[in-house]
Amino acid sequence: MARFRMRPVLVALGTFGLLGGLYYGPGLVIGPQAHAQNSAVRDHVDRIAAAVDEYQAMTGGRFPEPHDWVGTLARNKLLAADRLPTSPWSREGQLEPLTIAPGDTRLVRASAIARGASPTPGGTPLGEGYPPREGRVDDHTFGAMLYDHDPASGVYVLYGIGRRKNHEAVVAHVVTNRKP
Repeated sequence: MARFRMRPVLVALGTFGLLGGLYYGPGLVIGPQAHAQNSAVRDHVDRIAAAVDEYQAMTGGRFPEPHDWVGTLARNKLLAADRLPTSPWSREGQLEPLTIAPGDTRLVRASAIARGASPTPGGTPLGEGYPPREGRVDDHTFGAMLYDHDPASGVYVLYGIGRRKNHEAVVAHVVTNRKP
């Protein structure tokens, strides 16, 4: 009577697992470098949100306007080096200040948040993304920060864009001053 051998089964499973991991693996998870870069985006967003809150406290309740939010914070010496930080995906230049594009339905605007909508949660995919490069910085740029403010309610929202799987842009972090 033939005896069942476990070793060939384990070798076959290991081989198939290794081949499957090589074929599917790179896009399923992010590596330690991308994880650290997404953490840097969260840190940048938190520091800028603190600057926005400090500006609001200094000015008796006003918030920077979306069209000049970085300039306003820089003129009041609330940003390190008076500018946005460099994207963790680039060694070149600073990020450009961005606002949520009119008609963009993926990122919830401050006015909708003021009416009770929830901000777009962290982890929400935005489509194919790319590192910052000259002439192309938008809401698919890794490391981008987007600000929106609703003057009627005093609610603001700040989104940080990160990277997930291959080259997918994702909301890495979101901060709003709306109280639940």
